[in-house]
Amino acid sequence: MTEFGVGTYTRNIVRALGRLDAESDYYLIGPLGKVAEIGPLPPNFHTSPLPESNSAIKSYLDYRANLKRLNCDMVHIPHLFWLPRNLPCPHVMTVHDVLDHMYRARDQSGLRRSLHFFLTHRALKGAARIFAVSNFTKSEVEKLFDIDSESPYMLLVADVAEEHRIAMTEEEEKLFGIDRLNVPRSSIPAVTHVDYSARVQTVHRETNPRFYELIDQFKQKTGCPVVVNTSFNVRGEPIVGSPEDAFRCFMGTEIETLAVGNCFLRKEAQNPALKQNYEHKFELD
Repeated sequence: MTEFGVGTYTRNIVRALGRLDAESDYYLIGPLGKVAEIGPLPPNFHTSPLPESNSAIKSYLDYRANLKRLNCDMVHIPHLFWLPRNLPCPHVMTVHDVLDHMYRARDQSGLRRSLHFFLTHRALKGAARIFAVSNFTKSEVEKLFDIDSESPYMLLVADVAEEHRIAMTEEEEKLFGIDRLNVPRSSIPAVTHVDYSARVQTVHRETNPRFYELIDQFKQKTGCPVVVNTSFNVRGEPIVGSPEDAFRCFMGTEIETLAVGNCFLRKEAQNPALKQNYEHKFELD
């Protein structure tokens, strides 16, 4: 738990769940010092110590034992390469987890790359898979997904409606790893995972008029009422919290355009002297 990457992500999940769900029991499993960095927890959140160990095998065994003792019915592990086998309950993945998996394979080759895809495939195969997607009305949600309720806080997972799915061919069924992941599964492929599910957020004009109008304009231009919603940062960097943060990330990455409030910036129109090198700027989490 640090101010970067997975630490920020984990704290945000815990705090959001604390505000939204006062009935379910949640357990934070890990070294007590790191768990304490999250801050005060609601009454339905509990801690379960997991001492740090230099032995991966011992850590795996202790973790599984914790899940069994607590009788957990679902678990989320931000670092999915630290994913014990034969867990006593299902694990879930978020879009952040999948992107992290794909990023790690970018510069690998040979045996290490094959091992990476094997581990990614194993994590995907066993997960209750979750993706992030935002759309703007309840009626549009019902047209695209098998869900009959609103999801303003992006906490619900739904299957893509049958009429929007694309069945895989026999040749595509034989693919593995990133090749299989890249096969379009629906008319909205950017948010559809290999099991035809997506993580849904509904947006309302009354609560977020600017975002609502953006999605509405996107629909008018493309016919698609859905956009991808994910955090604004690179791996190891805190989520941007100011226009200055956003501009630095914009100039340090391959992002082509940036919208902040009423300002719209194109990369080619910026002063080249302001470009930054993000490649080694942040320590990977």
